[in-house]
Amino acid sequence: MTDNSAPARRLTAAAQRKLNELVAQGIPPGTAIQQVRVEPGAFEEVVPVEAAAPTTTPRRAWAGDRVDWTRAVEKLGILRGLDRGCTVFGASMHRYELRPPVTEKRLDSIERKLGVTLPPGLRAFYLTVGDGGAGPDYGLMPAAELEGRKPATAYPGIEVLRTLGARTQTQPPQPTRAALSLSRLSGLVTIQTAGCGIFAAVVCTGDVGRIVHYDEDGISETDDTLVGWYERWLDDEIARFTLVARMRDEGATLDAMARAMKPLLPADQAFRARDVVELKLRGLGPSGATVGP
Repeated sequence: MTDNSAPARRLTAAAQRKLNELVAQGIPPGTAIQQVRVEPGAFEEVVPVEAAAPTTTPRRAWAGDRVDWTRAVEKLGILRGLDRGCTVFGASMHRYELRPPVTEKRLDSIERKLGVTLPPGLRAFYLTVGDGGAGPDYGLMPAAELEGRKPATAYPGIEVLRTLGARTQTQPPQPTRAALSLSRLSGLVTIQTAGCGIFAAVVCTGDVGRIVHYDEDGISETDDTLVGWYERWLDDEIARFTLVARMRDEGATLDAMARAMKPLLPADQAFRARDVVELKLRGLGPSGATVGP
């Protein structure tokens, strides 16, 4: 059988750097994205991870949303202090800053417009943390810019979506990924973009609070809550900056840093370890330590 599903793609490291530079120059993100995506070689295919052998252990039932943002706010302050050059992807746009929180009255009005009550974790973010701003990639959208995808209709879950998609498209091997028309998505509110037509959304009806990611080719379901996803982004970046800062101060070479960085990156991004180290060094700013090749 011929696999007609389009391969997953992402921006190359060079394209990501150029996108950050354009945004830093004041070019609107949408315009910058269009400039980058039309350039030859801007995208690379994501090599799928081989599917694990079937097991008898079922996927855990959805445990529900989280609402405590205390640790995330503390960690955001740490990352802001480490990445003084705002070199993390998207940080040049939000600069780790948060807009003032919205009022309960304002959020109620936005929910009425959307036709659905927002998940507890997202409500807590807007009411107690900020009205969008700092977050993964280009950060979280302001509440007034949230976009619903049939948010009042229950999100059916990835198994059902894979079945729906199978009527017209070959499904990817990953059991948490469904290839299908985005018109079939429901129960979602889009909260964030990574650029180039890649979005994050939160389930509002169904597994309330679950984070999903979608693009023009389909949807990927996660077991993350918004708080969990946000904290993992912070934990990962703090760990990488901390490693580079320590090794720089010890006088380590770039090659040594790159070797140490690889375990802190997703397996399909380990080849970028040296680029990541160089970005972290730029973000940390000047130091008395000399780093050799």
